[in-house]
Amino acid sequence: FLSGRLTAPHGLVGLAPFLFGSLVLLWIATRVFGLDDQLGWREALARVLQGRSHPDLWVYVYLIFTVSNGMMPSASDRQAWGPLLLYIAFLAIGLYGLGLIPTPPATLVAALTRYARLLSYALGLATLVDLVVAVGIGLMELALGLLKQQRVVY
Repeated sequence: FLSGRLTAPHGLVGLAPFLFGSLVLLWIATRVFGLDDQLGWREALARVLQGRSHPDLWVYVYLIFTVSNGMMPSASDRQAWGPLLLYIAFLAIGLYGLGLIPTPPATLVAALTRYARLLSYALGLATLVDLVVAVGIGLMELALGLLKQQRVVY
């Protein structure tokens, strides 16, 4: 730390917004929109569209948009991940080679699979909200450009 280089704890602290943001998105997807890991994508989309009648829908849409767009770790946070992941990979390969990694219990694998599916629905919901917002901003930009006879250059 004193040498000016980023250390692993700094990189792990940078992971916190991603972890907590994922938990918030997971909570909204399951509690507000009723998404379940047993649903297919069509059924999940149908449940999201049914959620339009929720009294606080716009609050949750705002939360999904702000949390999902603010939870990604910065480049400086990710900088320390390379060596850390390399050490973990070497440790895992060594333990596996020595036969010291036990087979995980089936209940743990099932729980992790369930939460991975739920998280994919939650992140899909965040992507859907982002796409709707992007199309809306694009249409407003196009309309204002036509009205003002100007074009936005990125």
